Amino acid sequence: MAKILPIAKIGEPVLRQTAEDVRDILSPEIQELIDDMILTMKKARGVGLAAPQVFRSLRIILKCSNFFDGFHALINPVIISFSKMTGIGTEGCLSVPGPEAKVKRYRSVTVRFQDREGNFREEKFIGFSARIIQHEMDHLVGRLISDF
Repeated sequence: MAKILPIAKIGEPVLRQTAEDVRDILSPEIQELIDDMILTMKKARGVGLAAPQVFRSLRIILKCSNFFDGFHALINPVIISFSKMTGIGTEGCLSVPGPEAKVKRYRSVTVRFQDREGNFREEKFIGFSARIIQHEMDHLVGRLISDF
């Protein structure tokens, strides 16, 4: 049964660590963590969440562009290409309460990752989805919107 996890707030050391690769994606522990992260993100009404934000220094991110297209887990994600065009947008963060920040991001990114079944995939994200992916991937290297 999935449970809501505590969300790490700015100042927690886990938010400044470089996350480790997930080795056994199909393990019950990792599958349970993904389910818990989905429930936590829904409860917090977020559009993205990274494992370090729930005190797990692992390379797992979730994204949801809207609450109708479902929640997608990207495991061990790597940006393999990005657009030349960038844009500045306002972002909030579940780990950084308070005012939103203006952050410059690529308008599109192509990401190589594994899905929760362990399949290798490549997907291009554009617009708001690309912004979510970049924001969550920042968490995997210890970067927060307050750093911009």
